[in-house]
Amino acid sequence: MGLFIHFLCECVTRNSFVCHVPPPKSVPYRHTVAHFLNTPSQNFVLSNIASLFILYIMSIVFMEDYMWTADHWKDYEVIDTCGGEKLERWGQYILVRPDPQVIWNTPKTDKRWKKMNGHYHRSNKGGGEWEFFDLPEQWTIQYHHLGLSFNLKPFSFKHTGLFPEQAANWDWFSSLIKKANRPLKILNLFAYTGGATCAAAKAGAHVTHVDASKGMVGWAKENAKLSGLPETNVRWIV
Repeated sequence: MGLFIHFLCECVTRNSFVCHVPPPKSVPYRHTVAHFLNTPSQNFVLSNIASLFILYIMSIVFMEDYMWTADHWKDYEVIDTCGGEKLERWGQYILVRPDPQVIWNTPKTDKRWKKMNGHYHRSNKGGGEWEFFDLPEQWTIQYHHLGLSFNLKPFSFKHTGLFPEQAANWDWFSSLIKKANRPLKILNLFAYTGGATCAAAKAGAHVTHVDASKGMVGWAKENAKLSGLPETNVRWIV
């Protein structure tokens, strides 16, 4: 529905905004609309401003129905964000990792910015490296909502071995699997350390876990064992 409303906005903008001066082609779409709004023209259809605004509000309302958040975590949270970095809690440990979407520079008022256990520094030449402060090589966190456990091991490219935002997807398909009331077989490709594999197997499906990295498959097996999954629930393929 959100995409449909966005399509309507595009149609209204492209077909109804009439002006003598063509908009610049080298600027983003939002700037093009601003160009239209600021163009002195008697042919500009003012009524469509209200129409476009209404459609924009509708798109926000409808998209909220499809915006899922991973809000069942107890062992993970984003504490704060500032200057291209995010301050996170993974279990009892605090990490600072880069995030290009953090484009604001707000005051770092949380004291944990200065009490981090690990800080990943991105290099201007690509990649980067970890700086550790009293952080174990690995530790375990739980996703209590589905009864899952995961080993975390900070490694290259700022990763920890888990993408916690994916919990929203785990919740969704776990519910579908449980409601199916029949045996289900799931194929998980590029399966990484097995977050989705463990969630699907925990819900009762038989999962084929496929990843090109032998190390990642081994890590996924660790997570499956920690989560109390029977070996017969998952087929492992490298």
